Amino acid sequence: MASGKIYSHCEITNWDDAKSNLKKYCTDWTFRGQRNYNWNLTTTIERLRKSIPSDEAEQITLTEFSRRIHLYYDRLKLTTDDTFEILALMQHHGAPTRLLDWTYSAYIASYFAFEEPNSESDKIAVWAMDNKWLREKTNQRIAENSSDPKLKYHDLFYANSNIWNREDFNWIMRNNRFTLVAPLEPYYCNERMTIQQGLFLVPANLKVSFMQNLESYISEGIADHFMKFVISNNVRIDALADLYDMNINRTSLFPGIDAFAQSFII
Repeated sequence: MASGKIYSHCEITNWDDAKSNLKKYCTDWTFRGQRNYNWNLTTTIERLRKSIPSDEAEQITLTEFSRRIHLYYDRLKLTTDDTFEILALMQHHGAPTRLLDWTYSAYIASYFAFEEPNSESDKIAVWAMDNKWLREKTNQRIAENSSDPKLKYHDLFYANSNIWNREDFNWIMRNNRFTLVAPLEPYYCNERMTIQQGLFLVPANLKVSFMQNLESYISEGIADHFMKFVISNNVRIDALADLYDMNINRTSLFPGIDAFAQSFII
C-alpha cells in the first residue's frame, strides 16, 4: 500500500481480497464506487456546468428549481428556505448539484462500481473516507476560522451525527468562505437514501473543485484517513454474484418496475 498525495492507494486483484480489505474500514467510514479508477471525485455541477462558474450555476438552478418545484411536488412537504433539502431533492431527481453521493456500506459502493459492463477501464475504484475524522476536522476548521460566536463555540454536527441545522448550512455553504468538505445527511431522508445507506460529501467552496476542497486537509494528515481501493474489473461477475447473495442489486437498491427491468442487464 502506497500513499498518494491526499489518499492512500491499494491495488486488489480478486474479490475475496477486496472484501477482506474493505471490512477493515467499515466502522466510521463511508464509501463511493466508480466504474473507472482514473476518474477523480467530481460533483455533477462541477462536471456539467462549464460555461459559467459552479457557484453562479448553483444560484441559478436553485432559484429556478425552487420557483417551479410546486408544480411537481406537494408544497406542504417542502421547505423552500432549506437549501440542503432543496439540493437533496434536486440530486435525487438528477439535477446538477454540489452534493456527492456516498454510502455507509462498502458493499453497496462496490455494487455501483461494478454494476455496468465497463469497456473504458480494466479497473474500478472504491473510495473510502474516515467519516468521524472528517467530521471532527471540518467542525474544528469552521470554529477556528469563524468570527461568529455561534459557530465558534458549539458543535455543528448534532450528537455526532451528520446533520446540521438549516441556518448553519445556508451560511457556511453559500458564501464560499471556507474550503472544506462536510459529510452531511438531510434531516428528512428519502426512501432511496435510506435503502442505500446514503449520505453526501459536500464541498463548501464552489470556486474550486471537489478534490481541491479535499486537498485543503493535506497538512492535517488526510492521506491516513482517505483511501482509494483499485480493483481489477476481471472480478466483476464474481463480485456481482456475491453481492446478489447479500441482496445488493438494482431491484433492492432502486425499488420499482424500472429497476426490476434494468436488473436483467448484465
